[in-house]
Amino acid sequence: MIVLIGVAIGIVLMAVLYYNNVIFNFSTDKEDNSEDLELMENSSATKFGYLRDSFYFDTRKIKKNDALGSILYWQDVDFSVIKDVIEKSKGVIDVKSIVENNNYTLVRKNECGELLSLVYEPDKFSYVIFNLEDSVYVKKVYRDIDTKIEYAEGEVESSLWNAMVDLGLNSSLIDKMEDALASEVDFYHAQKGDKFKLLFEKKYINGKPVAIGNLIGAIYTNSEPNTAIYFFDNGTTKGYYNEKSFLQ
Repeated sequence: MIVLIGVAIGIVLMAVLYYNNVIFNFSTDKEDNSEDLELMENSSATKFGYLRDSFYFDTRKIKKNDALGSILYWQDVDFSVIKDVIEKSKGVIDVKSIVENNNYTLVRKNECGELLSLVYEPDKFSYVIFNLEDSVYVKKVYRDIDTKIEYAEGEVESSLWNAMVDLGLNSSLIDKMEDALASEVDFYHAQKGDKFKLLFEKKYINGKPVAIGNLIGAIYTNSEPNTAIYFFDNGTTKGYYNEKSFLQ
């Protein structure tokens, strides 16, 4: 039954790729594998869970050789509190792994107020709150992500790379298409007039694109159409299948 469902989905995706220029919008539920992880409220009235109008936010960049302890020290945080923060960071984040040029934000009630928390952003998708107010705690929060399934098509004029970049497509999508069709297409010999169609996931945070997700389907046409579909079996990715795979 699962195989038949997969075949049906593959056929539908092929039909969409062949005949339609469409965009599907849907929100995905993020898996939460720890009780310590919380989803950020998707509200312009808040920042890192704090009311924007009630707090002062001082955002800076991690400098070379910066460490969490030294940053807190220069903000006049007591040694005992710094030690507690580092201890409670275990299992949440390795404080030695903070990366140069990543953002961190100092949160106060006002510009000259006592430091309430330090918020570190390890990537686009999450942030870590080192809370110093009342009692020390450390938690990692995942931002709400909207995933849209988008469609793109183009034609090679000078190179496949230029054709996709001219459409505003992320370089990671080029790599995904080449991986999906590697057994069918020699991309080193792409020629003028070759055509491609793609269905892919694009991830947004607060309406802004942040990353490319899965390449769901691809057709690359040179002398003949070459098709790849991303196949799922009960939620587990099985890889890319072409038309012949579905017909076998």
